[in-house]
Amino acid sequence: MKYPCTYRKYGCREIYSFDFIGGHQENCRYIPQPCPVNKLNLVTLTGIFSSTKSHLKHTHRHMCTEDYGLFHHSFLITDVTPAKKYRKMIFFYNDVYYCCCEIKKGLFHSVLQYFVPAADAVKYQYKLEFFNKKRTVTLAVTRLARSLDEDLSEVHNSGNCVKLYPEQFDGFKNENGELTFEWKYVKF
Repeated sequence: MKYPCTYRKYGCREIYSFDFIGGHQENCRYIPQPCPVNKLNLVTLTGIFSSTKSHLKHTHRHMCTEDYGLFHHSFLITDVTPAKKYRKMIFFYNDVYYCCCEIKKGLFHSVLQYFVPAADAVKYQYKLEFFNKKRTVTLAVTRLARSLDEDLSEVHNSGNCVKLYPEQFDGFKNENGELTFEWKYVKF
């Protein structure tokens, strides 16, 4: 016998035998999800994945950017201080990513979180490249993406993110104290 996914009412059209339906339903893209920005304590909304992108674009447009195939961005952090946090939701086709860069306890942390279960998030990696003003010195760091389900503090403490000491990133600030870097994403 075949069974439809429990989340059919939200748009899933998958049908599996009894042995496989449970495994599918644990990772179904149509499971009702809290708004990813909930982690930032800005909003409380629960919806299905298919409506998440629309919700983010309309409610949190100041945090959102759409990527049409490059999966490569340049970022500028204008006030590199312990109070500065740079957050961006990135849409790449039907996928949603959360990028967070911050100075915490004097260290620069950068994490890319993918809006999927942890097992799928690690199929992606991200690379940050810092250049000095004349582009004569480069620092590149690559890490695996994390799932949005993972707590940022735990990711920072575990070292599963880009983590730089002041002596590493200070040399890449421009004369205005701004930190510019390029962010690239790769699926493997």
